[in-house]
Amino acid sequence: MIIPVSVPGVFTAAILSFILAWNDFAFAVSFLSSTGNFTAPLAITTFGQSGFQVYYNLIDAAVVIISIPVALLVLLAQRRIVAGLTAGSFR
Repeated sequence: MIIPVSVPGVFTAAILSFILAWNDFAFAVSFLSSTGNFTAPLAITTFGQSGFQVYYNLIDAAVVIISIPVALLVLLAQRRIVAGLTAGSFR
């Protein structure tokens, strides 16, 4: 009885944790020094820069490409996210 009630909340927590970890910037910039280990947002800040010039078109394209997996995850799990957020409410 407890498992079916807790499943939407567990899925919602897992999806939101994934999104927060995906977008983590401050933690990554504090502890990572090798460019091979950079997270996606941290890699975007170093991408498209050359000397005194910043290529905003490359950075914009990278942002769109990096956000596609998160958008697909949210679209595929939208029903579970809403069910988890409203699991404890009254109807």
